[in-house]
Amino acid sequence: MINLPRAVLVALLLSSTCGFAAASDRVYYSVTMNEKLIGYAFVETTPVKKDGQDLTVLRSLTSIKVTMLGKPHTIVVESQTLMKPAAGQLMEYRSTIKTNDVKQHIDCEFSPGVVRTWSYNEGDKKGSPVETSLPEGALLLGGNNFGHWRQFTGAAPGRAKNGKASIPAFIPDAKAIESFELTRTGSENLTVLGVLRPCSVWRHAKTGMTFWLDSKANELVRFDIAFEQVTVALADENIVKQAEKSRAEEVLSRHFLQSNVAFDNYRTVTLVRAELDAQLIGTGLESSPSALTTPMQKFEGKIDEGRVKGILTVRSQPYDGKDSPRLPIQAGGHPASATRPELYIESDDPAIVARSAELAKGAANSWDAVLRIARWVHANVSYTIGDTPSARLALEKRSGDCGPHATLTVALLRAAGIPARLVGGLMYASTFGGSFGQHAWVEVYQGPAGWVALDPTTGEYGKISATHIRLFEGLGGVIPRSINVLAYEPPNQTPQASPPKAAKALPWKLKHNYTYRFRQNDKDIGTEVFALDAVDRDGKPAYEFKCDLNLKIAALVIEGKGVMVVGPNGLPKSFHREMNTGGTKYTLDCTFRDGAVDAKLSGVKELQKEIKIPAGAYCFDNNMMTSWAMICSQLDYATGMDLNLSFYHPSSMQIIPITVKTGPVEPIVIDDKKVECYKCDMPAISNTIWVTRDRKLVRAKQANVVIELVE
Repeated sequence: MINLPRAVLVALLLSSTCGFAAASDRVYYSVTMNEKLIGYAFVETTPVKKDGQDLTVLRSLTSIKVTMLGKPHTIVVESQTLMKPAAGQLMEYRSTIKTNDVKQHIDCEFSPGVVRTWSYNEGDKKGSPVETSLPEGALLLGGNNFGHWRQFTGAAPGRAKNGKASIPAFIPDAKAIESFELTRTGSENLTVLGVLRPCSVWRHAKTGMTFWLDSKANELVRFDIAFEQVTVALADENIVKQAEKSRAEEVLSRHFLQSNVAFDNYRTVTLVRAELDAQLIGTGLESSPSALTTPMQKFEGKIDEGRVKGILTVRSQPYDGKDSPRLPIQAGGHPASATRPELYIESDDPAIVARSAELAKGAANSWDAVLRIARWVHANVSYTIGDTPSARLALEKRSGDCGPHATLTVALLRAAGIPARLVGGLMYASTFGGSFGQHAWVEVYQGPAGWVALDPTTGEYGKISATHIRLFEGLGGVIPRSINVLAYEPPNQTPQASPPKAAKALPWKLKHNYTYRFRQNDKDIGTEVFALDAVDRDGKPAYEFKCDLNLKIAALVIEGKGVMVVGPNGLPKSFHREMNTGGTKYTLDCTFRDGAVDAKLSGVKELQKEIKIPAGAYCFDNNMMTSWAMICSQLDYATGMDLNLSFYHPSSMQIIPITVKTGPVEPIVIDDKKVECYKCDMPAISNTIWVTRDRKLVRAKQANVVIELVE
């Protein structure tokens, strides 16, 4: 997922014609998301002497901490701008952005009408600068520099005509000029740090930002980013300690919305017709209704300030490489920008150029090269929530989410002379019980065939599933508000699980300890010990299972404690698990009710969601035989019978349909004791289990791991 909402990681402005104030006290700002404190910033100006000149340094620091699908991200942005205050002339700009362990630098040097920009990662050579012409009156648009915002908003009233200020700005990240328009929308009194301050109100429609500027002091006191639900406001120095103590806010889960249809296999879906209401953010705001209509997709509706409302029909379009042009593809039929390096798509990076040449060498045509490159990225870049969508870093680290997968693929293709572009929108995934979530993929130009879509993250080439809903090009983002699947093809094949029948007698003794032994390659690696007891839950009878897990796989130690409460028929009521995996501690909590589960992940990760679940859904989790012990005790077994069941999986917050294929009764031996069991295969999770005639789970096997009940 690219252009993730890293709290106010948006472009910030600095007027190159506006003078700085003299030395002043440090000014603090709070940063909140969804009314929760996620960070702070301070800005300060300092007069300095350099080479006999009186100069001013504007320094800014912004610190933000968030989580993305449970993964903590700490973002610290430090920057400073050097200028001649008397002439209002910019001289230098330096910015360092640290996200977790990744540190990036942007350096700018200014001279009349020109700026030279270097962008590089920690430890790399600066390389050659990119020169950009600066139009008269252009501003500097750095990242997360609240001092820049103060200068920008202070300059806007002086540039306004009829309540509007149109301002060109240089963006160092993109090494490009863009135009920005602020509109004054009125006046409002705000109470700031206990003081009532009359303010003029300005709005930047494209980003959904609103600014409050003190009418007398001409000082920025607050700004809101509506699409991100972020507010930045004047604060005092105490905000630093408050922010350091605050818990990280989850920022990615709102980019996922549970689908009203749970697809058996999203890869096989060839048609989706859906009613959609979604908010585009970032460059996605530039999309028009016509941009949402492609050979693969039809849009009926409207877009207003990035709000997409309407009906989309998506059909998979197969492509077999017929009439694919030779390499390199000649100009014509595609924009030149689809062949050049750009922000996060470093197609001129030496390592990317070398890898691209290696992969494309000997390709029969451009489509052959496309397949080689996309398949290599899919096979060699592991999936993890990334710190940056940089193609160069994805190649170096060999990991990242869909953003780095897509940008690296585009960069490798462009380096091979194949026009390619980054696209994004929503795609169906099993996350959060089956959801449409923000996603990025790739389109390549193939001559007579035009633009062809492929997805290196999911490994779809030549035909991507119709669950890909294209909403923007480039580094955009989307927050889905509602989505309703009206029609789809082909229909689901897995029958819906029927609710469990009346409770069956348990094969387990109450208040008795049972032990499951884990073995890998015939070597003991640990145990799970569990016991159950009868309890009362909401005035109704229930069973409570408690378990202790202790595993050691090579040097990795996995420890966990769990408590699960189920009804007499095995349906879950609550689930609690505390885990320590190689020193990483986290807690899972689930409360089940009719048709939904309230799920919470906490510890080093923070995430809370309400997830709709089908009637009759059971619950199981990784390496928790206790959960399977209860489920198996409530099923009916007969040779040749298929049991179609639905399960909620707490660790991934997924709904998983599983067919239990019951095989013949066969004798097995556990610790020299012969036991007759039904052998049951579960292809969906690559497991085989053995259950006794009285429905006691005694063995489970997956790959080279065997788990057996040893009493």
